[in-house]
Amino acid sequence: MGTHTTIRIEAAKKEEFAKLCDGMGLSVSGAINIFVTKVLQCRRIPFDISVENEPMPWGIDS
Repeated sequence: MGTHTTIRIEAAKKEEFAKLCDGMGLSVSGAINIFVTKVLQCRRIPFDISVENEPMPWGIDS
């Protein structure tokens, strides 16, 4: 049995995510567990996170 974790997410995003997961035959919890397992396997976030062509908030462009 697992442990309980609480996350904060906008209600509309949670609803959309739950529908997407359901369409794939997954629960939200199952999808989060897949994500956590992949992070642990890869030892990194398993996708790129970036902001392209956006100025940095402190005034330095990337």
